[in-house]
Amino acid sequence: MEVKRIRKNIVLDIKSIKSWIKNTLEEMNLSGVDLNYLIDKIESGWCCTMSLKEAIDYVSETAGSMMTIHPHYGKVASRILIDYLHQTTFDSFSEKIEYIQKNRKIIDEDLFKIIILNKEKIDSIIDYSRDYYFTYFGLISLMKSYLLLVDKEIIERPQDVFMRVSLQIHREDWDKVKETYDLISEHYFTHATPTLYNSCISNGQLASCFLLTPKEDSIEGIYETIKQCAIISKYSGGIGINLHSIRGRGASLKTT
Repeated sequence: MEVKRIRKNIVLDIKSIKSWIKNTLEEMNLSGVDLNYLIDKIESGWCCTMSLKEAIDYVSETAGSMMTIHPHYGKVASRILIDYLHQTTFDSFSEKIEYIQKNRKIIDEDLFKIIILNKEKIDSIIDYSRDYYFTYFGLISLMKSYLLLVDKEIIERPQDVFMRVSLQIHREDWDKVKETYDLISEHYFTHATPTLYNSCISNGQLASCFLLTPKEDSIEGIYETIKQCAIISKYSGGIGINLHSIRGRGASLKTT
């Protein structure tokens, strides 16, 4: 199995970019977006040797930077990124999970079996058009931190993250899986970062916050607490520590 790819190293000319943006804007039918002004901004920083990925990033960043002029420029920016993501990833959730497991072996074995045995049912639940609900900055956050990678390339789409969460919580309760997926994907609520990061992952830690107290007011106790913090942080947990049991600055010590 190989990732569906477009030619990422292809070099685009500005004429192709202009035509593509024009067609995109006509399809979106947005008010407040000046095509000629956007093209002028893109041309002012255009480099003729950019790869397709570099061109996509540059064009979307340029459009995103113009949201102070009109918020609809942000819609253009997110549309560009989602279109590219949809062109460069598998079309089904199950294909992505199989590819990730084959190359990284990070998917929980029990959940992987559930996914493979029920791939058609799961794939039919997902609606990838809901990826277009994201704002530009929300999408950037997902792409930078939350979508699973293989060899530093994004493999998932936003909807795949939401399905992982739904399966992690409900497993084979398909009515609940669908209900939870629909509510998250339609942005009624979301889960905290560890749940989004680690759902369906082996040894996935899903809790958000850990409140700690040092074991004792000693070098051993303090550094044991630091060790706990490091382990929690490794699995994306948030940490709060109360230090009221630690003596104040200037307090006398029995040892040096």
